[in-house]
Amino acid sequence: MTTVPAASVIIPAYNESKALKRLLPRLHDASPDARFDVIVVCNGCHDDSFDVAARFGDNIRVINQVEGSKTKALNAGDEIAKAFPRIYLDADSEVTPGDLAAVCKTLEEPGVMAVGAVANFDASGASWAVAAYYKAWSLLPFGRNPSSIGGSGIYALSREGRARFDAFPDVIADDGFINHLFTAAEKARCTDCVVRITPPRTWWSLVKIKSRVFRGNRQLQAMGIHPPAESNKTGSGILSLILSPRTLVPAIVYAVTQVAARLYAHLIQPLTRQRWQRDETTR
Repeated sequence: MTTVPAASVIIPAYNESKALKRLLPRLHDASPDARFDVIVVCNGCHDDSFDVAARFGDNIRVINQVEGSKTKALNAGDEIAKAFPRIYLDADSEVTPGDLAAVCKTLEEPGVMAVGAVANFDASGASWAVAAYYKAWSLLPFGRNPSSIGGSGIYALSREGRARFDAFPDVIADDGFINHLFTAAEKARCTDCVVRITPPRTWWSLVKIKSRVFRGNRQLQAMGIHPPAESNKTGSGILSLILSPRTLVPAIVYAVTQVAARLYAHLIQPLTRQRWQRDETTR
């Protein structure tokens, strides 16, 4: 008798050997019982990511895509996925099968078609500036906004939610694209799924990856896609943190980092002609 998967989990991976070694054992060991259809799409890899993923046998399927493109990797995974919901998971986001099950359960709530999770940035191995940035981030409204599914390295769509679009477009911010497809009432943040994310170790690397957010938002805006109104509360949130002595320093670090990332995105990064910025300090 064929077991029907509870969900398909699509993991795009670009040179993510170390991350896959942390993530896949958890998903592999539980896959037969949890019934998850796990698909790793290695795209443009120059390391042994494909070999690492292929070691896990039938419980985890692997695609080797020559071109390095996250959105094309998501589409490739979608083409062979067997089940709904569809869970899209960054390779460097650490989750358990229980986390995935909680996300699926949240999608069962009436009217909910898109679900995000809670991000836990473990800055214990990072510089003081990086730790301060994420302390401020954790206190801002956007990080807890139930009507935004971005920022945690994972989001899930029901069958009806996935039917909202044909294929992932060639965008930098795939989660931003997904966000705009649903109203606030159609989205939820699963508080029972806490994703452990290891941030960059250095401030300059943090600036570079945050510049990707600005570039991604600018690209979406050029397509006529704008962030939800609920996410535009960062300014007032930072002001309240600055006015508190206990959070003054983190707030200043956050603000300076955001300004530096915006400048990098608009002035410095275009000169490098690199379309994708990513952190190499934790890989």
